[in-house]
Amino acid sequence: MKTKSLSPTFLALVSLFVFTGCATLEKASRPKEIQGEKCRLSPRLRVFQVLDDGILAHLCPIDYPSYYDNAFEACVLKGEVVYLPVRPRENNYVDEQKITLPDTKCFAENGTHSYLSNNNMRKTVRKIKILEEPKTPNTN
Repeated sequence: MKTKSLSPTFLALVSLFVFTGCATLEKASRPKEIQGEKCRLSPRLRVFQVLDDGILAHLCPIDYPSYYDNAFEACVLKGEVVYLPVRPRENNYVDEQKITLPDTKCFAENGTHSYLSNNNMRKTVRKIKILEEPKTPNTN
């Protein structure tokens, strides 16, 4: 019985198609560091209380499976409580607001924040800030 062998040209074309296809399917990854500061992995927050000088929110987990396929569902259940300072005139956030940063931004740790809860207990949570990758100048 005679077997056919694949031509080198055919194999080269198939390889090129496979590797090119895989490269175009790659999603841009989020930054791990911006200007020397380490980024948190999650790009999502869910606000639970708006304060005069910032917001208290749940930093959503990235590896918690969601029954309803809603990325924000797990925020309250498994998310870390954080404080994001916001200037009063720039604070347009509302309770239960869902925030997703674009791929060029990330949350970074920035110390701690203490406050009194409704039942007069002192709470201390992680303070975060938003970092943005520097824009590259147009070379046109």
